[in-house]
Amino acid sequence: MDTCKTLRRLCLAGGALFALAGAAYADDYHGVRHVTVHYGDLNLNTEPGAERLFHRIGAAANFVCGEEGRSLEEQREWEDCYHDSVDRAVDTVHSPLLTSLNKGHGSHARVTAALITMAR
Repeated sequence: MDTCKTLRRLCLAGGALFALAGAAYADDYHGVRHVTVHYGDLNLNTEPGAERLFHRIGAAANFVCGEEGRSLEEQREWEDCYHDSVDRAVDTVHSPLLTSLNKGHGSHARVTAALITMAR
């Protein structure tokens, strides 16, 4: 992995930890890695509050899903982990604005092709 990508990942992980001040992390919660995202300080009836929580959820999903990986299979597994985690977290909040934000980011593009180069 190149230095910029590694540095970016470290910043994202650090940002997730900072954004989730007071969050609980465990390696195993009924077999699932998890982060608790607190949002009692946010007003989810406003767009800024819902957007802030959406970013917290995304940072937490990025943190618990780990490295994206290099192979197509690893990338697909990471994307499945990330999007499933975000979708489940959003569903548990029962906020129309948050749900709308998630659907707006719902392109959930999957890796479907690869280019292979070969010297002859």
